[in-house]
Amino acid sequence: MEAENAASIALFDDHTWQFVSVSGASGLGAMEAIPNTGRNATQAGVNASPRMDFLVNFSHAGTHYVWIRGLALSPEDDSLNIGLDGALQSGAEGISLFGTSPGWRNRRSDDAVARIEVATPGAHVLNIWMGEDGLVVDKVLLTTNRRYVPTGSGPAESPKSEPIVAAPTIAPPGQIFTESVEVTISTVTSNAQIVFTTNGSDPLATGNIYTGPFIVNAEATVRAVATADGYRASQEATAQFTVGTCHPVRIMPLGDSITLGSGTPATEGDFVGYRRKLFVDLTGAGYQVDFVGSQNNGSGAASGASFDTQHEGRGGWRADEIATTVHDWLVANPAEVVLLHVGTNDIARDPSDSSVTDVAAILDEIDRFDPNVTVVLARIIGQLNSAGEPRNTVTQYNKNIQTLADQRIAAGDKIVVVDMEQAIDYATEMADTLHPTITGYNKMSERWFNGLMSFLPKCAP
Repeated sequence: MEAENAASIALFDDHTWQFVSVSGASGLGAMEAIPNTGRNATQAGVNASPRMDFLVNFSHAGTHYVWIRGLALSPEDDSLNIGLDGALQSGAEGISLFGTSPGWRNRRSDDAVARIEVATPGAHVLNIWMGEDGLVVDKVLLTTNRRYVPTGSGPAESPKSEPIVAAPTIAPPGQIFTESVEVTISTVTSNAQIVFTTNGSDPLATGNIYTGPFIVNAEATVRAVATADGYRASQEATAQFTVGTCHPVRIMPLGDSITLGSGTPATEGDFVGYRRKLFVDLTGAGYQVDFVGSQNNGSGAASGASFDTQHEGRGGWRADEIATTVHDWLVANPAEVVLLHVGTNDIARDPSDSSVTDVAAILDEIDRFDPNVTVVLARIIGQLNSAGEPRNTVTQYNKNIQTLADQRIAAGDKIVVVDMEQAIDYATEMADTLHPTITGYNKMSERWFNGLMSFLPKCAP
């Protein structure tokens, strides 16, 4: 599939996919994620980045291997996520490491072969979400042959199936507003008709025909679908609006000395860790947040802007110790969001311990306080043994964290997983065997930010 022949494009915020002429492109050109401002949505791709959709008629169900022909101007412009029918495929998340000229890639950031799982043969929608802006996608190839390796510009494009209407764009894209707001819905497909609802019901079943802008003056869930003769109906667009008083979201940074910020050099001040950059980045992006907790560290920050210094980072604490006390901490300092990075001390004291039973107990206690609390759960950073080598136990622990999260999400828990293990350069960004340098902490902050951006409301004037 030539990228420029995408059936539809869905914008996100100010980012989109745009046709560009590229030397060496397979077809007429390629598609670039713009603007190139350095945004990284790899950890929150399905909720926080623009999307291209391709209608694919699969002849077989099962595993299909993904190859992407693309290019990147720099290592900060080189990742994307693949999904099917609007759902991210974990086997094709974080395809990256494209070169500066068009070339084929089929590896994720962990070097695993990219793949998708097709449940049934027939028509499906293949989704491509931007991971990092600036990436250029030229061509997409799917194969059931794991050993197949495309060369040059690859095989000719397959015949096209019935096109799909471009997904509607709802503007503004749903936020918290302090007064009534005018809402518009549009699609780039000519002569398409949009049907929509504002009460969260199915627009194809009960929707009104969109004829022009309308006013939202109370809480509303806008759902919209576009249809056209000779086309399949678009994917659905959804936006949540709240009109009323805007309040800061209460966020509790929770964990051990990494949450506290141990390892921060004296030139940076008093235990700022990842928390300073995260708070500054969130508020700078327009989010209203309030860090909460009984601990207060970072007020002596010698570098950068001031920040909210409250947290629940307890140096030396294990997961079981936090599980016994976290409910009391939440009662004393109620939170709507918890940032949980825990397990470092458990593994440091027993390098064979990859159990996440105590993490489950922490999540149980958070649910006991309030099941509506959203937990941003970290696959924790790695640690080094006495020889300066990474401990493999951390990788297995993080796999167990992911399994635990997947099971609880399926049961209804509000959990967002962020991968901290892949954020750090362990050769240069560790202050000691357990704690990152300030550069490493700042990279952790970026992972937290992307996870929060996937669901955090942004108040609009």
